[in-house]
Amino acid sequence: MLIKNPRKELSVIFLLILILFIVMNSQGSDDPDLSIAEEDIFLSKLNPEPDEDIAVYAIIHNDGPRANAIVRFYEGQSKNLIGEDAIIINEKSSSVASTNWQPAYGINWIYVIIEDATPSDVDLSNNEASSIIEIYEGTPDLELNAGVVTIEEGIERIIPISVQAFQDLDNVSLTVIYQNDLNISVFPPLKNIKALETSYFYLKIKVPMLKGDEIYDNRTILLQASNDDFRSNIAELKISIHPSVEKSEWWSPTVAAAAAGTLGIIGVISSTEIGKYKFLSIILPLYTKLNKEEILDHYTRGKIHGYILANPGDNYNSIRKALDISNGSFAYHLRVLEREGMIKSKRDGLYKRFYPSGMKIPADNGQLKEIQRLIIKKIKETPGMSQKDIADFLGVASSTIHYHVQGLIEADMIESKRMGRKVRYFLNSGGK
Repeated sequence: MLIKNPRKELSVIFLLILILFIVMNSQGSDDPDLSIAEEDIFLSKLNPEPDEDIAVYAIIHNDGPRANAIVRFYEGQSKNLIGEDAIIINEKSSSVASTNWQPAYGINWIYVIIEDATPSDVDLSNNEASSIIEIYEGTPDLELNAGVVTIEEGIERIIPISVQAFQDLDNVSLTVIYQNDLNISVFPPLKNIKALETSYFYLKIKVPMLKGDEIYDNRTILLQASNDDFRSNIAELKISIHPSVEKSEWWSPTVAAAAAGTLGIIGVISSTEIGKYKFLSIILPLYTKLNKEEILDHYTRGKIHGYILANPGDNYNSIRKALDISNGSFAYHLRVLEREGMIKSKRDGLYKRFYPSGMKIPADNGQLKEIQRLIIKKIKETPGMSQKDIADFLGVASSTIHYHVQGLIEADMIESKRMGRKVRYFLNSGGK
């Protein structure tokens, strides 16, 4: 039979083939494709204390629609079950599964498998991975600290992350192991860190707007510092995204006039640190709206936070003078840091003292001298204690002990000696 219009018939056939191709390639699009690889397995610490539980993390990827799954963790060639975690992985995204584990020192084999996916996993060949990891004793060469921050929806913030080395280390970088679908960049790219000094990396984090009726969105990201020879612990930075609380500009000619009319009160109220801090915190929304670019100068906020981490208990005027920041900007950034839980304060007579949020504030007003006295007392009782030993005994952060230990060394009260992997402390003749 002759074809009346071959070109038209060929077009129809081509169209049918194209439709068939699209249909065939769309099949399975409603199925998730979960996967894990060796490089997706991490331990929170490589040098735990004896009998200490650590976390095992597994980053699970999903190249399909939203799915639920059970992630099971095993140890050793015999695959003894460590634990399991039920997770939800959003479409074209990743999620972290974790479990606690008490490892033995030496070489350990970790095995992770993704099972019981709902909907069913379209490809099971990439659902298993293993990693061989060495667990060792001793002080870590790098110690990374994160914490909890709150960020307003749609806002970009800069978050300081502290890292401490227990020997001089060059070319240390900070890696975001798991971003949790956030836009994150790290600076500086590399740092040289001196032994027992606290240094800072900074994360520039842009968070999304909340969806629909969401009143908050909690995210956790995983961080690790490293150079060519050493790796730190895995630090969790928890981020709480909250709704916008500011829908309009504060500053207007009327408000400006009202603010100007109150400036005469400053001479009376700001005669003490307490009055200065409270008063400037109240009027600073006006100040910050007038100087919007200065508000966003998070480097200043990072400097303040870093100083307080290294100098816990210092007072308002002392911190401001050390950092050479104007009263208005300084009070504003202090207020933000305290509001968002990164620092806390305590009144001490006419002074207001500031502390890292994780530090236990001593009950008495002679806290700095008391901490130093306790450090000397403990070193006298147990010569050769490490910084971590002292921190554990006093129940305060290592950065706090580092600050006071350095002061005692400068005062020739104690001395430090490197012994193996640790730096240990002993009394000098003046430390009585």
